[in-house]
Amino acid sequence: MSWFYALNAGKADCLVLRLTSGKKVATVVVDGGTRRDPRNPLPCFLKELGVSQIDLMILTHIHQDHLGFLPEVSQTFPIREAVLPYPPIPLSAEQLDALYSQRQVANLRVYNALYHRLEETCRLYTAYPFTGPERYVFGAYTLTCLFPQPGRVSPVWSAYQGILEAPAEDAQAIADEGREAINGDSSLWLLEQGDEALLLLCGDGLDLHVAESCRRHGIRQVGMIKLSHHGRNDKGRVYFTPQTIGSLHPHTVVVSADETVAALHRSQFQSVAPKAKLLVTCEAGGFYKLPL
Repeated sequence: MSWFYALNAGKADCLVLRLTSGKKVATVVVDGGTRRDPRNPLPCFLKELGVSQIDLMILTHIHQDHLGFLPEVSQTFPIREAVLPYPPIPLSAEQLDALYSQRQVANLRVYNALYHRLEETCRLYTAYPFTGPERYVFGAYTLTCLFPQPGRVSPVWSAYQGILEAPAEDAQAIADEGREAINGDSSLWLLEQGDEALLLLCGDGLDLHVAESCRRHGIRQVGMIKLSHHGRNDKGRVYFTPQTIGSLHPHTVVVSADETVAALHRSQFQSVAPKAKLLVTCEAGGFYKLPL
């Protein structure tokens, strides 16, 4: 039996796949929760699950509520392959301190340290530029990167490079613009078994990218969907719509939210796919364990 685990990690994505084919079990980790709400730390969960190695680690984008405990996981478990959003952030310590808040600087430094560790210990790919395979095979299962597609340019990575080349007086505006685009860079992933689409992991991707990616790949139905951006359409962005999610006819929608977000946005959760079963991670106790 194969399983999808959605951990109660507060307002953060922390997802684990255990994919069984014959006597082999592959472990895939997608995002690592947040250090700000360590109610169910990922390394502890993986140990309790009996995991001995990570076959694939994915960070959908570099926000702290997705990066979370991935550095600790990389220090605790051998990892075969990993997909990170970008190469190391190429800014100097002085540029980081001048252009970003202390929390943002700390997060970017953690990201760079994670990149360098994985670079030394596993096969490491990036989404921007797209350097890895589009599809990973685990026995009867395939995990496909729906977005970004090869050749797509990242506004976030372009901003980091632009800061290096721009006059100093323009650097803050470029940094601010790139920071606002991070969610739009989020990778999207589809798990399939044969011709059956089992699970769509939306990270914090935009609705436009989800809809375009599903059309491009001919996806008309998905069993389960991990909804984007913790079930919130806010801050001027559209992360999901009933039209896009409903067109995929899911039987289950998973929202990674804490109690505060759930209280504020439950009506929005429920309106996305009214016929689907709604699971909100903060109501799971430790985690949801869903069969694949």
